[in-house]
Amino acid sequence: MHRGRAGREQRQPPGHTTVVCDGMDGEGSRSGGHPLRPADEAGGAAAAEDQAAVDKLLAAGHGRYQHVAMAALGLANAADSAELMFISFVMPELPFTDAMLGVLSGCMFAGMIVGGLASGVLADAYGRKRVLMGAMLLNLVFGVALAAFPKSWPWLFACRVLSGVGVGGTVPVMFTMAAESVAPARRPPFISVVCAFWPAGGLYVAGVCWFVLGYLHQAWPYAAVGAQAPNVVALLLVHTRLFETPKYHLARGDSAAGLAVAREMAAAGGYREAEASDDDDDDDDGPLTSPPSRSGESPLLSDDDAGGRPAAAHPAGPPPPPPPRG
Repeated sequence: MHRGRAGREQRQPPGHTTVVCDGMDGEGSRSGGHPLRPADEAGGAAAAEDQAAVDKLLAAGHGRYQHVAMAALGLANAADSAELMFISFVMPELPFTDAMLGVLSGCMFAGMIVGGLASGVLADAYGRKRVLMGAMLLNLVFGVALAAFPKSWPWLFACRVLSGVGVGGTVPVMFTMAAESVAPARRPPFISVVCAFWPAGGLYVAGVCWFVLGYLHQAWPYAAVGAQAPNVVALLLVHTRLFETPKYHLARGDSAAGLAVAREMAAAGGYREAEASDDDDDDDDGPLTSPPSRSGESPLLSDDDAGGRPAAAHPAGPPPPPPPRG
């Protein structure tokens, strides 16, 4: 057989599977590698089957739960946009120098880097829903606390950085939940709608600032509180209406919990697994009679019966012994 650098092909008995990697031979003896064990193959096959079952349930039960998840995650995205753009509308109201305002405007991105890097690791360890709620709560608390001391530059700087940690932590977990809450075929339009809430958040905070500052002629801290409305609604929806994603449970090896969550999501969309199983059983049921023979006669009759002659009787036991001679 041809032997290359990337691996070697060897003749193996039927049913034997060997993974050949770069720098190791088929037996894994020269470079420390080892063939793929049957237990690893079985575990990978079981995980693939569980994921396929979850995707099937999400596809069959797409409906009300996904619509609520779209609204909740979209509002979380809008809340991030509103918090990020808010400072640009109130800068003329702040009694700071241009350099201080520039730092205040950009410091939030430093917090977003920290939150974005940490939230992915935390979401794999503690769950997508918990980390998303924690990041949104961080954004909410320090977004409102911004208004407590509106003339203190160190206070505003600290609040903007910590609020940025919340914004940065929301983004990756939010889109992960969006992708894991729907079947693969529906992910592109679902995530596109969630993304469309970002400019909607910018329009919202612009309207709030115009209403509070330009129409009511009130101080900007009132606008800071009003800008957090999408965050409050999104936090309530995530807490009360969304489940932890099935993928998180499957990744931790808890296939029973993952399938149970997928069934609840599908049930919210009107899918009933028992009814679907009954329908499949009805489709599989065929006629109880045997198929007709090639000559058109009934398969329950022999060739002699088809010609009108009675079939020969066959004794149930062994034939009787011959009569004695003489």
